[in-house]
Amino acid sequence: GGAVRAVDGAARLPDGRLAGATTLLDEAVANLVRIGVRFERAVAGASAGPALLLGLEDRGRLEVGARADVVALEPGTARLLAVWIAGERVP
Repeated sequence: GGAVRAVDGAARLPDGRLAGATTLLDEAVANLVRIGVRFERAVAGASAGPALLLGLEDRGRLEVGARADVVALEPGTARLLAVWIAGERVP
C-alpha cells in the first residue's frame, strides 16, 4: 500500500515505480499540438477516448443528449480559458 507521490513531474508509488504523470490536461493537449498533432485529434484523445474507455457514453463529445462538461482553450496555445460542468460555468 501507500500513497502515490509527485516526484520530478511524475506520479510514483512508494517503491519508486511510475504510476502516472502530473501534467495538467490542458498542458498535455498543448504539448501534443506543439509536436504536430492536429488540435482536434489532441482534444479527442483527451476527452472522447478516455470517456469511451471508461464507458461514460454521456460525455467526451459535444452533441444533443451528452453531458455538458466543456473547457474553452485558447486557440494556438491550448491555454485553459474557462470550464463548464454539467452546463454550469465554474468560477
